[in-house]
Parts: sequence; C-alpha cells; structure tokens
Amino acid sequence: MRTLLVTFTYSFNGVEDEKSFDIEGGQTANDIKEMIAESLIEDYEPEEDEEEEFEPTASDIELISCDCDEDVSEEYMKIENIFTFADAYCECDQECNVVEAAMECGIDGSDIDEAYSGSFDDDEDFARDMAEQLGAIDKNATWPQTCIDWEFAAKELMYDYSEHNGYYFRNM
Repeated sequence: MRTLLVTFTYSFNGVEDEKSFDIEGGQTANDIKEMIAESLIEDYEPEEDEEEEFEPTASDIELISCDCDEDVSEEYMKIENIFTFADAYCECDQECNVVEAAMECGIDGSDIDEAYSGSFDDDEDFARDMAEQLGAIDKNATWPQTCIDWEFAAKELMYDYSEHNGYYFRNM
C-alpha cells in the first residue's frame, strides 16, 4: 500500500514542533495526534529529580498545519483536507498532481486509475488523441476526410469527460 509522507506542525504544552509521518488510507487527525503523543513519550528523557510520569494523550496535541514533499496545493494541505487527499492518493497509482485534479473533477480515489485518460494541452488535443487511439482516423485519409472540426469534436467528447489543469478523466 502506498503512503504519503506528511510533516505535521503541532502544539503540545504551548510549544510548537514538527513530526513527519507516512499517512496511509483511512487515517484520521486523531490517529496522527496519537502517533505524536506516542513519539513524545518515546523521546522523553526525564530529569533525575522528576517523579511525575509523562503521559501525553491525543487530546493534549493540537495539529496546526501540515506539509508534504509532493507537489500538492495549499488547499489539500489543510488539516481538514489532508486525510481525504491521502485516502485518494493511497487508493491509486498516480502522482499527487493527478490525484488533486481528479479530486477537483469529483473522481473517487478508487476510480482514479480507471478514469485517468492522460494529460493534454487542450480539449482539441485530447479529442484528436482519443480518435487516434480508437482507430477512428484512417492513417491513409486525405482531404476532405482530414477536415475534422476538432473544437466541435472535443465539445461532444467532453460530455463524458472532465478536465482540471490539463488532466483528463472519464466520468464514472
């Protein structure tokens, strides 16, 4: 299973710090808070005169922000969105920018691989490529068969497809 490496900025007892974790699909903010609390306990070295036990819990941790090494927009790096993004990322084999585009097009994470149709400069290039893949264009064709209105062809094709930032997806 794929994971997404995310660095979380958090606050504990009024002190801000950062910790990085691989997020797997299905994890929540509370899961990350628990992982931070566990790592604080593991990293804790009591002073000789301390008798009090150090036991932070998830409710003691406040997540402030997050960041990932991948190219992901700020919108999906917000605490309230990162787990949805990570779920979609972990369910497919695509790069982060493709996952982001799919989410903008309303494609479920489990459908991204099947729906993804490629990256193109515009709808006309996409329509031309699709026609070539389907074998709809005779390689020996001459005028007037080569006079296709690609703008109109793209408009018709786009009823079944969505696009964001040049990434094309079949509507599922």
